[in-house]
Amino acid sequence: MVGIGSGERDRDEAKATTEDAHAFDIRLLKKNGMLAPGNSFDCTWILGDWITLRIGVEVEQHLLVIKDIVTSIAGRPSSRRVVDQAVPFAATPCAYGGFRRWFRCQKCRRRVAVIYFRGDSLACRHCHELVYPSQRQRGGDRARDRAQKIRMRLGGSANLLLPFPEKPKWMRWRNYERLRVLELENHSYNLECLAAWITRRRRSQEKRA
Repeated sequence: MVGIGSGERDRDEAKATTEDAHAFDIRLLKKNGMLAPGNSFDCTWILGDWITLRIGVEVEQHLLVIKDIVTSIAGRPSSRRVVDQAVPFAATPCAYGGFRRWFRCQKCRRRVAVIYFRGDSLACRHCHELVYPSQRQRGGDRARDRAQKIRMRLGGSANLLLPFPEKPKWMRWRNYERLRVLELENHSYNLECLAAWITRRRRSQEKRA
């Protein structure tokens, strides 16, 4: 039997993730002073253990341009190809003056903070049909990660078999109890999913026997 939502989960698992593309975050570029017109810089994208891509970028008045890509294998340049893909900037006014910069996806015209380079194309996550790595996880795995993050936030270990961490001195009891309940809910859900998976595996093995 196919569970509710399993079709959507399977579609997400079939898609590439944002880690399969090189991301340009306009917030980080602005913070590092890299968006001045006339500026040029290189980005390095490592694929596996042997292949490295050097992406040449130039900034124009209203555009970010990918100029070329140099591929290196085991540290040695092996090929160079010209790309000349551009994405325009957009801007929106801020409440207290000034403006906020965005990328304008050329395919869907959305304003986005992050643009992705994949397959010699610059586009937003939606147009590349990319999902976040967490979307490739099953519900029980996401619940486990949330429980572990709560424990680590409190200064404890991510090991769910250890006792729940003590309340930090700086934290209010109300917030501590809220996190304790949230961790328990996620931990319990993770165990339920694990038990259901074990049951399915046992039944499958029994059918084959």
